[in-house]
Amino acid sequence: MAWEERGSCINIFRTRNRGRFSGTFTNYEAKHLLRK
Repeated sequence: MAWEERGSCINIFRTRNRGRFSGTFTNYEAKHLLRK
């Protein structure tokens, strides 16, 4: 898995839309990680 690439992608999203996506992304990531 390309975790580094994914991280930078999420980082760009967070800096562009601060607050708007941060909560959603953390929630999504947590659910995704818990599923595995």
